[in-house]
Amino acid sequence: MIWEALISSPDEFSNIRKRSVLPIIIWIVIAILVLLAGIAGGVYYYLKIARRPPEWYYNRSLDYYRVGDFEKAQADLQSTLNLDPNYAHAYYTLGLVAQHQGDMKKAIEYFEKTLELDPEDSDALYNRGRIHYTDEQYDKAQKYFEQALNVKPEDSDSHYCMGLVHETRGDNDMAIESYKTAVKSEPHNKNAWLFLGKLYDKNQEFAEAIEAYLKVLEIDPNNLEGNYEISISLAKSGEWERTIEYCKKTIEIDSNYAKAYNQLGLAYYCKNEPESAIKEYQTAIELDPDYATALNNLGYAFEKLEKYQDAIDTFKSYLEQTNQADEIDEIKQHITLLENKLLEI
Repeated sequence: MIWEALISSPDEFSNIRKRSVLPIIIWIVIAILVLLAGIAGGVYYYLKIARRPPEWYYNRSLDYYRVGDFEKAQADLQSTLNLDPNYAHAYYTLGLVAQHQGDMKKAIEYFEKTLELDPEDSDALYNRGRIHYTDEQYDKAQKYFEQALNVKPEDSDSHYCMGLVHETRGDNDMAIESYKTAVKSEPHNKNAWLFLGKLYDKNQEFAEAIEAYLKVLEIDPNNLEGNYEISISLAKSGEWERTIEYCKKTIEIDSNYAKAYNQLGLAYYCKNEPESAIKEYQTAIELDPDYATALNNLGYAFEKLEKYQDAIDTFKSYLEQTNQADEIDEIKQHITLLENKLLEI
């Protein structure tokens, strides 16, 4: 019966064959397309990814380094070195990463490798010097800073660090010259301006110190140390209103900066405003209960208001904290004087 039906309907038989073969053809075509896509993907990977130059990985590592993703930076730097083992800047950047991670021994190794490949890499020389300076190995630090300056004489940071070395050794004149050279090479080197100002202040050259601090604040108006240090030089110059201005600016930046309150109290005291001075001294002591200088100043402010018992108690607290042996006898005598005044009253 079936055979007779097929013989009697040849067109229907042909349609049945076509319907059974068609899905197989479709699957074959799909398989071929998938295979071609895989081949194309492999070719793309080889041409575009597997064959990326070392510079590509190095540049991407810098992007990771700038945002603080040191793990990814290290991975790309290693990829750079796998492609080019003599890529000096990759070793240098690995040294920077190690510095940020606190592994100074590893950082030195990477900087040494950098210098083996490129002896005139001034950045590697500079950073090597910074590590030795932090470790208080000043001779080694000076050696690397000098080498960096031999390669790059106008390098402001190396001049600044040479100033630090000179200052640490007590050679303030040489330090000043180094700081001045640093700011001449790079007028926006605020650290060099700041330390230059401190040395001018130490030498009692207050006008020069103030000028240097103003340069710091021109570069960075919210620089905490710059605002505080200029208030000290202004106070030594007797400019009390400006002293108050910069003390208040310091406190705006950091409301917990005890030294600024003490300095502000000193300005009010010298303006004959002891009540205001007492308030600021007390704030300084609240923030730093071991602040001996503020205690001493508070005692004199109480005395100015003839609050002798408060002054006596404050000076006694000061004696418990101070380590200034030359002041102890003087303060004890002053306490005796105040106690006599209290008896007279």
